[in-house]
Amino acid sequence: MVLTETEKRVVGYIKEYRKKGYSNEKIKSALLKSGVSQAMINKCFKIASSKVWLFVLFSLLVIGVLVLGYFLLNEVECVSERDCDTGYDCQEGECVLVVEEDECVFDADCDDGFECLLGECSLIEEEEPECYFDKDCDTGYDCESGVCERAGIEPQCGDGECVTGEESCYLDCGCTTNAQCQEYGSYLCGSSGQCYYSLGISGSSSSSSSSDTGTSELYL
Repeated sequence: MVLTETEKRVVGYIKEYRKKGYSNEKIKSALLKSGVSQAMINKCFKIASSKVWLFVLFSLLVIGVLVLGYFLLNEVECVSERDCDTGYDCQEGECVLVVEEDECVFDADCDDGFECLLGECSLIEEEEPECYFDKDCDTGYDCESGVCERAGIEPQCGDGECVTGEESCYLDCGCTTNAQCQEYGSYLCGSSGQCYYSLGISGSSSSSSSSDTGTSELYL
């Protein structure tokens, strides 16, 4: 577009006073007072504005080329986190793997009621007791502190069974002297090593024990 000398001066005037901070209305008013036609003023404003936009676009283009050249020369991998894959952070133009620090290492690092599992403090889940009463367990098991345990035979002297804890019960676990059996009353120690109840009946017997004591033997 070829401009006349007057149009060139008007365009220059508009640019100069815009830089000084004057509004478009004040510039137009001053030009009208100077005898410039409204049509020329409108034309010159369009030219001045278009040149400004061209300058802005050109500047942005130059900046873009410079940035692109910088990336190519320095092999910049990223500008922001969006340029990196998931789990990576953009640091100084490189995608760096983000390593999260563990919340805990030991249970002591967690609050009360929590335990350290795989680096995180997790709520401790209390296990439900296996049982509350003996009837909650299978036959042959008793409920002990919330756990079903095999029921043991309680030591009971005189039941004919020699079990652990009953070693001092001569009636069940055997004897060596009459004195041991006599602790339980009219009992004597027989030749078989077992306490027997003495009936106190005199007579003969084929067994060595009865012939020695002269009494009848009644074993438990």
